[in-house]
Amino acid sequence: MILTDFVVCEDIRHEHGNKLSLMGVFQDQFVISAASPGPIVTRLAVFFRVLRESDDPQPDSFEVEAAIDGEGIGVFRGTLGTREAGAPIAAALQANPFFIPRPGQLTFECRFRSGNQEFARLAPAFSMNVLVVQAPESK
Repeated sequence: MILTDFVVCEDIRHEHGNKLSLMGVFQDQFVISAASPGPIVTRLAVFFRVLRESDDPQPDSFEVEAAIDGEGIGVFRGTLGTREAGAPIAAALQANPFFIPRPGQLTFECRFRSGNQEFARLAPAFSMNVLVVQAPESK
């Protein structure tokens, strides 16, 4: 399996003509304005695309785990239909609300299974720094 695309954003909209619109795409920082410390409650969506190589088994399910500083904080799960080797496999996943316990490095890992056998773990080559800034006081 080859991870070709991995995008983290606030929302994914399904459009006519088999198109997706990715809204609020995050880059290397995820800046949250909060009035008080505590868990961060936000919307989070993930789009990924992988290619199945000829020697890969046919995946029938996947998980995408989010972690903050290496600690798992949430898992997106799904099932997959049959695809020919070399054909792209894509998924658009959303969580609303999504809880981030604290600032830190947000990372992701994709895991693919065939039956009960995990056969691939893939991670994007980036992480996001989650920052919390003090919200301005209301007057």
